[in-house]
Amino acid sequence: MANRIATRAERKSRFQEHRTITAKDSGHEKRILCVIPSLPKDLNSLSIMSITNQTYPVEMLIVLPKEVARGTTSQKVSRVLNDGLSHVKLQDFDYLLRVDGDVVLPSNFLEENLRGEPDLCGGAGYAMLIKVKSFLKVMKGKFHSLSDDSYTCYKFMKEGFEPVKRKIEPVRMRQKGLHHGTSYFAKPRHQSILYFYHRGKGMHRLGYEPFHMFGRLRHSIWNIFAVLGYFAAIVRREDRLDVADFVWRRQVRRLLGLF
Repeated sequence: MANRIATRAERKSRFQEHRTITAKDSGHEKRILCVIPSLPKDLNSLSIMSITNQTYPVEMLIVLPKEVARGTTSQKVSRVLNDGLSHVKLQDFDYLLRVDGDVVLPSNFLEENLRGEPDLCGGAGYAMLIKVKSFLKVMKGKFHSLSDDSYTCYKFMKEGFEPVKRKIEPVRMRQKGLHHGTSYFAKPRHQSILYFYHRGKGMHRLGYEPFHMFGRLRHSIWNIFAVLGYFAAIVRREDRLDVADFVWRRQVRRLLGLF
């Protein structure tokens, strides 16, 4: 099934859209806006097909194939997400689907995850379903400029909106060891080192406690660079986000619960 598709072309300031079918036309009540913050090289055609072939149709799909020159991965993603949202009336939609361009959604992903009308479904940024009304209230309709996914989840929690787990999981096409187009098993390796380093700084910014950082080493030895970034941010006394105290207390309580 074809849906309403909107594309922002690289280096073009004018927002273009092409409408083929809307949720209203198909008899569904919820209006779904989907935004994909991916570069052309990372955009998987299967991902687009999986979105446009949902049993609960997407009304508008915004693809942002726009190169972002400076900033961390999170900063770049937030920038293109907010750029896409700036071209639509967000309040006209009921749900925002934020999904990476290398993710394939099962055909019933939306239909199943919309059950119960969650405020936020999915904690990982590669596939998040967000109620627009809550997004406008909690986030003022924008993703944080320094953190596109983790901050959103913690901000929702802090404001009393508990995220729910996905009932249907998406399929990630990116191979293990690849981070936004760069493999840490291949050259240029310094890009992956910087990825983990900035990731550690971002976790300090969010309020993660040290034990959590060291615990990540069991997943990958490359997280040593995240640990270095984390403690570098502490030494430099870098500012933390407004959810940091909430995140710190939440994680400490979880640690205490282990004893």
